[in-house]
Amino acid sequence: MITEVDELPKPGETVIGSNVTYSHGGKGANQILAANLFFQGVEEVVQELTFIGAIGMDDRGHRLKTHFSDCGICPDYIQQKPDVNTGMAQILVDKHGENSIVVSPEANYRLTPEDVEESLYALKKVDLLLIQFEIPMETAVRSIECMKDQEGLVVVNPAPAFPIDPHLYPVIDFLTPNLNELSILTGVSHFTSKEDIKTAALKLIHKGVKNVIVTMGSDGVLYANKDSSSHFEAPRVKAVDTSGAGDCFNGVFCASLVKGNSIDESIKDGMLYAGLSVTRKGTSISYPDHHDVCAFLR
Repeated sequence: MITEVDELPKPGETVIGSNVTYSHGGKGANQILAANLFFQGVEEVVQELTFIGAIGMDDRGHRLKTHFSDCGICPDYIQQKPDVNTGMAQILVDKHGENSIVVSPEANYRLTPEDVEESLYALKKVDLLLIQFEIPMETAVRSIECMKDQEGLVVVNPAPAFPIDPHLYPVIDFLTPNLNELSILTGVSHFTSKEDIKTAALKLIHKGVKNVIVTMGSDGVLYANKDSSSHFEAPRVKAVDTSGAGDCFNGVFCASLVKGNSIDESIKDGMLYAGLSVTRKGTSISYPDHHDVCAFLR
């Protein structure tokens, strides 16, 4: 649920909102919907997208599962949990396009390590697993551990951010925090320059992560591995709503990797789609398709 406000409320303050809208969401849902839009513009790639998650036995859960099916996303591994509602996020967006989000996980927190383990083994071959942290931490941990026996890539979007067990870092191919999440993961409370950000990213590389991609909104993306680092400028756009932009980046970045593009190309694809998404209101409903991207590039 998204509500527009002039300014985000301070503690103890009540503000008047307007233009309440509803859309399918949650970080995982946003990410796979963004990946699906990217693949729709790639004729030579036939890629099955599968969502592993949990919903309640309510109308919102039913609508989400139906929407995935209609989009061609495999819903077979979505668990329906009794006596709990489907998860929901309440998003406030101010007149500058900035947002504040409260997530009520509900059924998301009923997704068990066993649910994910059974799903991953049933799928047999996984080219890439994208994980976010709107599920129980033990479930996320088991998801990563299961990929030790797979040849596919592991991409972890640590949102919302929680400390990661050190033994998991070497299994992670890509870690994609924003600045706030990078701060929580590294203990660095303040960044005054891109050099500070790179230093923090390298802390994660030294713990065993192969690649760190830091999303910085309008300041672009910083990419680091053990050999080098680079900065990518964000597309120049007028932002009206940044909600879901990070999810859009992650979904498209992963889809581009699976297509066979280089890391640099995949970062640029993710930034382009995410950049266009902030020019419209909403989360997944704001995500561009291939035609939107082509029109922007012309």
